Order: sequence, then structure tokens, then C-alpha cells
Amino acid sequence: MIGFRRLTPIDIIGVALYSDDQAEIIRAIEEALERDNPAFIAAAARSIGHLARRFDVSDDRLTSDLHSRASSEFSDDDHVQGAVFDMEDDLQHLKPVSV
Repeated sequence: MIGFRRLTPIDIIGVALYSDDQAEIIRAIEEALERDNPAFIAAAARSIGHLARRFDVSDDRLTSDLHSRASSEFSDDDHVQGAVFDMEDDLQHLKPVSV
């Protein structure tokens, strides 16, 4: 598995777009959610959307964790809120099966 602590937000999104390993994508999202940087939180939101779109699945725990961080710590960050909006659109549009 890739050492996610060295990945940039763009790298995390790349994992979500190009990895065929759902566990690897989930781990990248988890690592992004541990960061206190809005770019990583936005990357996590976009990656959750990519996971849903590519595999027709959603992870309720990750989505809940993302919503919690985005609403409590990054509520004034337009970039984060836009990424959350995109994620929600992916999740609603596809209506994936929850894992």
C-alpha cells in the first residue's frame, strides 16, 4: 500500500480515481480526514464521491466523519463546502449501496 502521509490532496484524489482497490481508496480517504488542512478535507470529499461513482458503494462512516469535520471545522471554507456539495451530488445521483 502507498504511504499516504506523503501524498498531496491531488494524489489522494488520484488514488480514488485510478486505484482498483477499494480498501486502498478508503485508507487514502481516512488519512486525508486525519489532516487539519482544508485541501485534504476537500480531497476526502471528492474521493468519497469518486468511490461512489466508480464502485456504486458508499461508506456511511467516512461520509459521517467527513460531514462532521466539514461542518464543525471548515464551515466557512468555500473550497471544502463545494467539495462536500459535489460529493453529495455523486451520492444522491448514484444512490449507491452502503457498505
